[in-house]
Amino acid sequence: MNDRDQRRYDRLPRVQTFGRENSVDFAAGGKAKAHFANLDQHIRDLDDAKAGQTPARAAWESASRVERAPQREKKPATPSSTISSASKQTVP
Repeated sequence: MNDRDQRRYDRLPRVQTFGRENSVDFAAGGKAKAHFANLDQHIRDLDDAKAGQTPARAAWESASRVERAPQREKKPATPSSTISSASKQTVP
């Protein structure tokens, strides 16, 4: 979750509290009551979705250096003669 999504998620309990504390101000059977009633389920759904995700940093840290080392070794080294000849070329 990025910062924007986290702020939106943090806002849900505040909106939920507002709806409960001011429920008498909303018309019975109105859209507002229905939306406030749905907030509990939305929060549960988001919590379930978050529980199944692994943060990218945790996935990266779980891979050992031994597993990443062969990937670095497979890259072909650029010969120094190729670098020096490429730097001598001029663009018209």
